[in-house]
Amino acid sequence: MVLELDENTARQLIEAASSEGMTVEEFVRAHLLSNARIAKKSQSYPIIGGMADEANLLDEVVANAYAARERDPLRVDSDG
Repeated sequence: MVLELDENTARQLIEAASSEGMTVEEFVRAHLLSNARIAKKSQSYPIIGGMADEANLLDEVVANAYAARERDPLRVDSDG
């Protein structure tokens, strides 16, 4: 398979691969497989998968949900 890239993109790809101690082919394969796994997970969990690039935001949403649950319980004792 041949992939044609402009000179700047090719240079950036070579630099990125070498910074991780990989060949360009290994680098591309690793990142394609990683992205394929993310895409597969997002099909199973569309809401969470859609936030794959927003880990900090998802953590904040979960923290807010826990805090609200502790502050505003769904059930109130019959005595209170």
